[in-house]
Amino acid sequence: MIVFLLTAMLLFPLASARAAKESEDITYLCSFKFSERVNMRKEIVSNKRVTHFWRPMTDDAYLDIALPVVGCAGIYVNWYELPKARKLLGSTDGENYFELTPSGAPLTFHEFLPCGENVTKLRLVTGGGAISQITVYGPGEVPRFIQRWEPTVEKAELMVIAAHPYDEHAYFGGTLPTYAGQQGRATVVVYMVHESRARQTEALNGLWAVGVRTLPVFWGYPEMRGTLLESVVNAWGGREEPLKDIVALIREHKPEVIVTHDRNGENGLGTHILTAELVLAAFDLAADPTYNPASAETYGIWQPKKLYLHMGEENPIEMDWHVPLAAFGEKTAFEMAKLGFAAHVSKQSGARRVEDRSPTRCTLFSLVKSTIGTEGEAEAKDFFKGIAARAPEPATPVPTPEPESTPEPDKASPSPSPKQTEVPTVSEDSKAADEPLESVAQNWILLVLLIIIFITAIIVVVTLDRRARAAAKRDGIDEWWLD
Repeated sequence: MIVFLLTAMLLFPLASARAAKESEDITYLCSFKFSERVNMRKEIVSNKRVTHFWRPMTDDAYLDIALPVVGCAGIYVNWYELPKARKLLGSTDGENYFELTPSGAPLTFHEFLPCGENVTKLRLVTGGGAISQITVYGPGEVPRFIQRWEPTVEKAELMVIAAHPYDEHAYFGGTLPTYAGQQGRATVVVYMVHESRARQTEALNGLWAVGVRTLPVFWGYPEMRGTLLESVVNAWGGREEPLKDIVALIREHKPEVIVTHDRNGENGLGTHILTAELVLAAFDLAADPTYNPASAETYGIWQPKKLYLHMGEENPIEMDWHVPLAAFGEKTAFEMAKLGFAAHVSKQSGARRVEDRSPTRCTLFSLVKSTIGTEGEAEAKDFFKGIAARAPEPATPVPTPEPESTPEPDKASPSPSPKQTEVPTVSEDSKAADEPLESVAQNWILLVLLIIIFITAIIVVVTLDRRARAAAKRDGIDEWWLD
């Protein structure tokens, strides 16, 4: 019994400490005051899926948040439209405010703004932005499911160019989980088409799931349904402008390896065919100082070392995406690709899946261009064969949030310009898939251990008692001392 009591004394504080280390959503306990009339105030400060937003009439409009406790980890803001210059102010007395706005962080549609330990009131100055949702987190460590993106990398090792969001998972499979998530290589993901704000959000949810932590590039070329290549060429304004854009991206980010679509567009899709065609041309043109001198002057010229296309017959490679990855708790790259694809909730009803057995399976690639040779590629099964890593592997795995779509912009809302980025909102369902599964599950394990120890102790005591009584009867000893 003494052992049991000592164990309980040690384990219960441990369970409490684990449960208390992470901050909680305290939005429902806060008081909100808008500087102007807002019809959807309940929706804006709720944790439900948001279909409304507040677009202030003036740039200096603000939202006051009175906290129920002293201090908070921060607020998570879902910007429906990006502000010009938002500001977060804090106060310890409710009257005098000081600046809390972080410096250096990229301004994104969904952003986490950290606060202070002693603040009792916050003021968010919108700076012309439209807000669709705000979540307030109390004192403690910032929950790890909250996505805090870093700027797009300046010098990339890997560049993945996809026609649409979800192509990077469905067709390129374990590329991002392996090289960005596990190996920690500096990665730039480029989307030629993104269709809507909701699709951008799904793309970022998917990238976060597979270990990408730097913002991708959204060019915003129009989507064209169907398979006709020339229809896509016409919709994109010809071949020259998108070719210049890709060349400029390669020169700007200077990747060692580029991965993109099949020459035949996997299933004959025009957007995929054109993307592959443009990347093939851009691989060499990026190193030509006479092509597009403007971007050459701005970024300098650059010659990537390798270009891999999905599928193809030239120097074919079958990648093994079924190797367990420590960065994802021993899940395989293929499993992570499926999780990334699952983040694209608007595309789950279609025919596309992450396949490893079909003719268009995500394990098939071909090395179509290389400045360092092709020998041993098929055996190595490594896009970076002959290229040294420049970044360490991540120390610990990061929880993967469940995806949630953001509201579709109305027709009056301006469409995002090229390279505009956003961070997805994490819903209550997402938290239920992360926060409880980590902290609460750990506490349940501890509780079960305590119960097992308690039951074991009782069994041991009862067994010893019975043996002692039996021995006493056998030897004719008085049993008073046993009672």
